[in-house]
Amino acid sequence: MSFCTADGSTVEVRRYGCRIELHLRAADGRTVATVDMDYLDAEELIDALYMAIN
Repeated sequence: MSFCTADGSTVEVRRYGCRIELHLRAADGRTVATVDMDYLDAEELIDALYMAIN
């Protein structure tokens, strides 16, 4: 699954078993960061983002 930001950057989310990888890319295609986390950490991240916008 992939999300685009307003400036054209992307966040790509991949699931590998019970691991989640986030690939953050700048608008020009450069990899800015790759984050590897377990499923529970990803769940906490989603909950924190939800709380931040509501």
